[in-house]
Amino acid sequence: RANFESLMQTFSASPNDPRSPGLHRTARLARELESLQVLIDSMGREADLAPLLTRLLDVACELIGADHGAIGLVDPARNVVRTAAVRNMPPNELGAEMGPGVGVSGGVLATGATVYARRYGDLANPTQPALVEHVVIGVPIRWGNDLIGTFGLGRALQPARLLRRSRRPLFAQRDINAVEEFPRYAAIAVHNARRYADERRRADRLAVVARVARLITGDLNLDDLLDGAPQAVHELLGYENVAIAQLAIDAPETLVVRSFGGSYKDLIQGPYRIPFTRGLIGAAGRGREIVLVNDVSLDPRYLPTPGVTGTHAELAVPILLGSD
Repeated sequence: RANFESLMQTFSASPNDPRSPGLHRTARLARELESLQVLIDSMGREADLAPLLTRLLDVACELIGADHGAIGLVDPARNVVRTAAVRNMPPNELGAEMGPGVGVSGGVLATGATVYARRYGDLANPTQPALVEHVVIGVPIRWGNDLIGTFGLGRALQPARLLRRSRRPLFAQRDINAVEEFPRYAAIAVHNARRYADERRRADRLAVVARVARLITGDLNLDDLLDGAPQAVHELLGYENVAIAQLAIDAPETLVVRSFGGSYKDLIQGPYRIPFTRGLIGAAGRGREIVLVNDVSLDPRYLPTPGVTGTHAELAVPILLGSD
């Protein structure tokens, strides 16, 4: 409510003020923004994030007369901003990634502060050649002290101003003040979506634990248990292919891959053996630690699975009983 009232004050004016056209449109958009805030406050589904951010961009552009905009989310592990929502931007902008100092978003990422340019082309490393003659502003989206995203808007320069190269700012100060309010709404949406995603992952993990526990405590022998666990992981966690390997009783230096879930159940024709000293599964067993490879083509330890093509990433987790 405080953020909404602040934004309303930014655009408040007397109905008789000739410098303030379109007050009815502003009032309508302000009412829409208030409804948007209520929606964001109650939003709890990750799938709603992209359209919600897009709607927020629409309101912001209409309110200050911007021609286009984009919202990016920060990937702190890679130190890049990835565009999550756009309005009237070139098709390659959605999903694009910018590092520090690249374009508007990269400028915000590098400085942590608002970036304003009377000419987009004057920024370091602009990424959209079609917009070089546009005035742009980018502001940080923060949750607490953390930079979680960027909120950017732009407007085409008028031909007369292009010729005069006027020093008058093409976004008025009240426009800039208003733009700096919108990231607060975006921050709420992003925080709610991430909180929901965390809760969903936690629920999925608990569901896997509960299902495997039911298998263990049921009247099942070991073979039935091992046959059921991969499919449970596939269904509840969404892994496309799942397999469980055991040390061979007759050959302790050999792994027998025999229990399958997901696509593996159809693709793999029966158990197969691999040396304990080879493969990512073997590496996980020998090191008694999780092995994650996001591009198996770059890891010489990877062994292709018989009958399976197109594998890109693999996660191997050791199954330990005590120290064994």
